[in-house]
Amino acid sequence: MSLMNSALSRFLDAARWISALMVVLDHLNNVMIVHLRQLAPGQRSTGMYLFGFLSGFGHPAVIVFFTLSGFLVGGKLVRQVRSGTEIDLKRYLVDRVARIHLVLIPTLLLVVILDVVGARWFGATHAYNNAHLDIHLAEHLTPMAFFGTLFNLQNIFVPFLGTDGPLGTLANEFWYYLTFPLLLMPWIKGVPAWVKTFGFSLGLTLLVGFTIRLPWHGIGFALWMVGVAASTTAKPLVRNRMWAVAIFCLVTVGLRLALRESMLAKPVISISNDLFIALLFAACIDSFRHSTQAPGKFLSSNLHMKIAGFSYSMYAVHFSLLVLLCAGEQSLLGFGLEGLPTRWWHWALLVANVVVTFMFANLFAMATERDTAVVRQKLYRLCRIETAQPALRPATGLAVEGIQAPRVVLEREVALQA
Repeated sequence: MSLMNSALSRFLDAARWISALMVVLDHLNNVMIVHLRQLAPGQRSTGMYLFGFLSGFGHPAVIVFFTLSGFLVGGKLVRQVRSGTEIDLKRYLVDRVARIHLVLIPTLLLVVILDVVGARWFGATHAYNNAHLDIHLAEHLTPMAFFGTLFNLQNIFVPFLGTDGPLGTLANEFWYYLTFPLLLMPWIKGVPAWVKTFGFSLGLTLLVGFTIRLPWHGIGFALWMVGVAASTTAKPLVRNRMWAVAIFCLVTVGLRLALRESMLAKPVISISNDLFIALLFAACIDSFRHSTQAPGKFLSSNLHMKIAGFSYSMYAVHFSLLVLLCAGEQSLLGFGLEGLPTRWWHWALLVANVVVTFMFANLFAMATERDTAVVRQKLYRLCRIETAQPALRPATGLAVEGIQAPRVVLEREVALQA
């Protein structure tokens, strides 16, 4: 069974952009709306309950990103090792660095601009010195944070840059990209024994060392490995793919309703919850991977591919943009920062912020991640990597037994997640 088919490709596109939307809603709720627990029951409107519930799926969305990334990146490596295919580690490294840094470098520059402008114009709103949002600009907008984030050390050895806390998860994923092939060294063909020993030792040292510094790094790696495992199964756990998705959605909603914040503060419950969600999403991936059916009406829409195409950019820039938007709205309109929505235009403003974030991310992606394939080819030539094989691009207009040929989504994998 191949790693990718048309139905799975389109399912992953839908999962990527929906997960990115959940993260945006979660963070927008944190920035724009006062928390329910800070209000008396009589102050909590139906709209606040509904939006509070919906925006609570940001963390499960991050778990989806990690699982999906493990499937696409780690799963491909495992399948190459199992088939005895020689792995071009130089090409792999160039691919990963290009994918991450083509968006990361412009993001760092953009965050500096947004935060400097926001602090200068709207500093009186206290959006840029806010303990609840974990924003302390004097501590985070520093050269150390900038260059540390450039090398993906944020939240591990240096503070995240400016207001862009979500970039912390990107550091975890980047180091999974580098650590995993090192851990696979003993099984890679054509590598000297001493290189295998050194590579595995280095990979294990990095994983353990980073986990000591940041325990969630190890947890995230376990979630990532669940995605890797989903690429190697001989048969699906749930054969009917719609049932797999329904079970994932119902259980995720059930956990959201059942587990209180005080319960999730307990490490055993929190870790078990994350692993369970990852396993259920991996079951969805596996079900689609083994499916021989066409994508279906909902997944056939090109909208999923278009929005998923800028989901990484959206994840990278959205929080700093939201802080600026909300601080400006608070300063100019009197509502926008940790407020209590009581009028219709408050909710309209919230929707407008989501739309602006999507539009901005799309424009940002047009100048960054959409040129990933071109940048990779230039780096191949610079690093003297064989470029005889054509640049990967979506296949269109082809069909085999009524099923569209798989588009190559391995060149558009999520970078979290994100």
